[in-house]
Amino acid sequence: KLLDIWHQIGIKEEMQLERMQAVKQHIEDLLNEMITEECQLKERIESSIERRKKELTSLRNELSLDPYLAEEGISILQMEKDLRLALDATLKEKNERLEELKQLQQQDEKLCAELFATPYYIPTGSIPSRLQLEELKEHVRMRSDEKKQRLEVFLKLRNEIRQYNEEIGHTPDSTLEKEALSDDEEPFCLTNKNIEFSSVSPLLLFVAIWTGLSSCAWCSLRARARPGEQRECLFSPFFFAYMRQPSGF
Repeated sequence: KLLDIWHQIGIKEEMQLERMQAVKQHIEDLLNEMITEECQLKERIESSIERRKKELTSLRNELSLDPYLAEEGISILQMEKDLRLALDATLKEKNERLEELKQLQQQDEKLCAELFATPYYIPTGSIPSRLQLEELKEHVRMRSDEKKQRLEVFLKLRNEIRQYNEEIGHTPDSTLEKEALSDDEEPFCLTNKNIEFSSVSPLLLFVAIWTGLSSCAWCSLRARARPGEQRECLFSPFFFAYMRQPSGF
């Protein structure tokens, strides 16, 4: 096509050869430029593969996952794509674990604060394994069941005390008494220690639960209180105020 155009123009044969050589050189330069660009693309893909491999290996170790195994016999472009998808999936799992950990720890801390128990320990800043999350779920479930059981004991004791008050004709007059016998169970922290005094009367047991007295201190209190004075002492504002002190008697 070029030769026809050159003949029509009237370019001499010597000039045509020069022009042909220029065209050839231009094509070679263009091909070399394309080859260079494609080589650079290949290098970028290979560099991306190495970077993603390192990131994926580190992340999977952090999540206690098995090493990633790339499919054999695939192109580097497909390998880069597979690694990118695997890295995205692993990052998603990491974020999901952290979110689940946050929610479970909030539940655990709330329950343990109410029960005066020790929260499940996971090192700060670490990514929990699947096993740790399952153990934490079970821990929260057990604490929740424990709270329900203790609450049932508390509600039963509260009803017995209300009945006891009716029998002896006592009307709660202090703020603490009213709080103790109110329908709101939130202020109460039912520790195992607080509900272990099953041998005392419902009223004494309720006060023990409310105040958290040690068994020795409680026995000392009962030994010093004469039967006729016990009820008056228990319902006096001074007694309830004193019960707020952590040291007890």
